[in-house]
Formats: sequence, C-alpha cells, structure tokens
Amino acid sequence: MRVVVIGGGVGGLAAAARLAVLGHRVQVFEAREEAGGLASGLERAGLGFDGGPYILLDRPGLEWALERIGLDITSLTLIPADELYEVSVADGGKAVRIFLDLERTEEELERQWPTAGRSYSRFVAEMDSMRTRLAPLLRVSRPNLVELARRGSLAAAPFLLRSLAHVLGRSRLPPDIVNAIAIWTHVAGQTLDAAPSVMAFIPALVHRVGAFLPRGGMRVIARHLASNAARQGVEIRCRTRVTRIRTRRRRVVAVEIEQGEPVACDAVVSNYHGVGTYDELVEVPARVRRRLRALPLQSPGQCAYLSAGGEPRGPYLRFRLDRHHRVQLHVSPLVVDSTARDSISGRFPVRLITPVDHGEAIRAGENGQTAALERMVAESWWREDLTDVELLASRTVHRWGREMNLYRDSMNPAMTRHLMLRGRLAHRSPWVRGLYLAGASTHPGQWVSFCAISGVLAADALHANARDPE
Repeated sequence: MRVVVIGGGVGGLAAAARLAVLGHRVQVFEAREEAGGLASGLERAGLGFDGGPYILLDRPGLEWALERIGLDITSLTLIPADELYEVSVADGGKAVRIFLDLERTEEELERQWPTAGRSYSRFVAEMDSMRTRLAPLLRVSRPNLVELARRGSLAAAPFLLRSLAHVLGRSRLPPDIVNAIAIWTHVAGQTLDAAPSVMAFIPALVHRVGAFLPRGGMRVIARHLASNAARQGVEIRCRTRVTRIRTRRRRVVAVEIEQGEPVACDAVVSNYHGVGTYDELVEVPARVRRRLRALPLQSPGQCAYLSAGGEPRGPYLRFRLDRHHRVQLHVSPLVVDSTARDSISGRFPVRLITPVDHGEAIRAGENGQTAALERMVAESWWREDLTDVELLASRTVHRWGREMNLYRDSMNPAMTRHLMLRGRLAHRSPWVRGLYLAGASTHPGQWVSFCAISGVLAADALHANARDPE
C-alpha cells in the first residue's frame, strides 16, 4: 500500500519504519526542517539541548518498539538516572529525594519520616503487582474490559475505575511523599481527583524497571529513528506541511500539501495531534468534532535553555512546588551523562521547565507567557552550585505551538481519568477508513518509549486491515 505519515515525531517515525518493514511504500511529510518533533533538540553556543518535554524513558518499552522496526537497543547507550529526582516545596516542608535504588530511597525516607520508608516500599510492591498484570495492555491498541478478561486481568478493573487521589489516600504516606509520587500529575497540570489511578505506577516503573537517559540526550533517539526509517526505504520530506486529508466515500484517497500537487495514497498515519487531525485535516461528523474539541488539552509548558559553569549537585531532576501545586523543574543532564559538558569551555546545558495549564496559557497570551518565563528564570532556588549562568534560548507555550506546528498550542489531550475510562483515541479511525493515529493521543504517558510503541501499534493496525480489508 501507499502510505503517507503526517508528522515526523517519534510515533510517526516508528510507524513509518514499521510499515516499511512490513512491505508498504511510505512517505513522511514533516512541516519542520527536521524530523523528531517534540523529541528533537537544538544547539546553542556549542551545547546540545533536548528541546521538548521528554526527560526519561523505560528500556523495556523502547526495546519492544525498536525490535519491530529492525533496531537493536544496544545501538543506544542508555544511562540509568541513579539520582533521579527531588521534590521540594517553596513555602516549607521537607524535600523528598527519590533514587532508582528502592533500598536507598527507603533509607532516605525513613531518615526523615520514621516508618514512612517501609510504607513507601510496600506501596511500590503493591503498585508493581498491579502494573505487571496490566503491562501487556500497553502494547495493545484500544485495551478494554474484553481484553482484560482475555488476559486474566479482569480483577484489575476496579483499580482502573479509581482516581489517583483514591489510590494515594489509601497509602497513608505523609503528604510530602504523596506530593513526590504525584509530581508527574502536577507536571501535567491535573488534580489528583482528575488523574487516572495508573499514574500511581510511576514509582514501581522507576524502581523495578528503571528510568534512563540516552547518552547524548533524548534527541539521539529521534535521530536514530529517522536514520533507520530512511534505511528501511522511507522517504522523509521535511518542510512539507499537510493541509488536508482527501477522502471519497469516507475513505482516504490523498493528502494535500501546502506547496505542490496532492499526493495520492491508500492510507494515512497521522502523527499530528489526534484532536487536531479530526478538527483541521479531515471531514468527520459535526458531533464528533464537537466532542473532541471539548477534551481538555495539555500544553507543552515553558522552557528556558541555559549554559552554566560549576559542578551541579544531583539529582538529575529537581522539582519545586508552590502552595498551589504549580511546578517548576530544573533538568541537569550532566548529573547523568558526563558527555554533556563541553570539553573546551567546561560549560554544560541546563533546562528550566514550567508546566502551564493550557487554558491559563491561552488566557495569558504571548505577553503573559513571556513575563511568567522571565520570572521563572529570575528565581534563585535552582542556581545552587552553578556559576556564570547564561540564558541562550527560551520557548513560551505560544512559541512551542508556532515552532512545532502544534494544534492550538497543545501536545495532546490531557490524560485524565475520564479519558482513560472512555478510551483514548483509537489508532484506527472509526470515522474515516484508511486513517490511523499515532502519538500521545492514543497512548498514555509522555515517555518517548510510549510514543514509539504507539507508532508500531498504528502501523500494525493498518497492516492488519490491509491484509483483511472491510
């Protein structure tokens, strides 16, 4: 089949390579000058930065996806982030430090909260048991109760119906530790009541599976995927924006591009925003468009890219919470990857990230977003052990949207409990034949590995339908 992939992000590149391996003719149309999407990087003053929100990955998930596109994970050097993260509260409270090693984490927590370390370890064991039962569903398109029953995991259904607030409330852990577990929910701008229960799996994922940073940064994975897709025979056309998906009798027949003639195809995999695909690129029933447009969106946040000297202290990630549970994040790759330091100048990259609620960002506008970013950089808490800090570049929510061609300045629908229960957007479109989706709209989480898995699942769904069409 002739397949067009819209968007050369991680999901799109994985889908393209998988389809090529399965024997399809594939073209990737990427609006930017290079493939990689939110996982791409940027170079400033001789330093390399990861551009987007991706900061960690799990090895098993990435390995599963790479195997299916003809890559061996040993071609990447994955470094465990042993000193993983710290969460502190701006107006008091004790800082919580989380290490990959569970025993070390337990000891650290016991030192500050007697008996809390053992309670934390019990919580990790409980969540890991549930995570292990549900893990195969991460590699299934559109998991549901039937799939749970088929895999003998139907007993997990009540857990999936609960909120993260309910799960953490039963843990009886001190509030500071609860905040540390829930930091990934705060990063997404969600309340604990709105967040799905599976967000409680992150400690189990961290301690039992591991959390890694590739040598050279997350951007290495995007480049790796693009090179592999090209070797598999995929044509990658950058600076080529798709403006419309043409259909005939609700079946994909071609795509229109900004400059040039329409490109005929038998199927499309959209690695553009899931909601944006239906809202901007293809005709679907009005009721569908209204429902999708009502979904809450997640913004990419604000990011400052800085050069610094000195010797940064661990951990790799340092989160700062204010009393409203708004988050700032200091990312120091040098703590994990010693090659991040420039060998001549001795300087190294640092990122500051502030998640921003999508609605708040839109209301603030570009000027308000810029002012908030400037306030973030001006704060002093993240400057410990750093010298001669220099701001090299920055991205507000609006700049992210403009530079990355994001739908309504957002990454994807917020992965709320409601969306998890109703079901994420399907890899195979129920409204347009020959249309498939890849990316975070179809798969939980913002880890690069999850995006790669989504691309493979979209490709497999397309291939299965090509062999057994309706």
